[in-house]
Amino acid sequence: VAEILAKRTQLIEPTMAYTAGLVHDIGKVGLDQYVNDTYPLFYRRVMERTEDVIHIEKRLLHIDHTQVGFLLANRWSFPDLLADAIRHHHHPANAEKHPELAKIVYLADLLMSRFLTGLEIERLDTRTLSAHLDALGLTIGDFSDLVDAIPSAVFEDASDATMATA
Repeated sequence: VAEILAKRTQLIEPTMAYTAGLVHDIGKVGLDQYVNDTYPLFYRRVMERTEDVIHIEKRLLHIDHTQVGFLLANRWSFPDLLADAIRHHHHPANAEKHPELAKIVYLADLLMSRFLTGLEIERLDTRTLSAHLDALGLTIGDFSDLVDAIPSAVFEDASDATMATA
């Protein structure tokens, strides 16, 4: 979905957006390995709460998955563009170096979370959605077109996963 948004806005190279979409939550993998002994199935438990995952991570772990992801991206010598998107995908207005990619990843994450693809534990803040869309040259009116641009296979895969866990 990030790749589709990049193609549509022509602000970011589509393969970079695709990669950012894949790795934006890499910090969760790192945190999950770290907290497994103390908080087994940490992210599954977060689903049961109404508090934002970032706040829960900070409260319990004193760091959040965006910070951990940023540290990993730097350690692995990811391009600054990608590291910045990982760090700011929840609050793309805070991205200083490459806000366009952070906004694309935020929007892709938001679109996918609204259609319950995969295990959704984050509640993305939508209060600034219009501003982020505007910064990408999009409007709220474009939202339905963006939903239509999501490959149907994504929904089929999500449906299969939901049926398998039911």
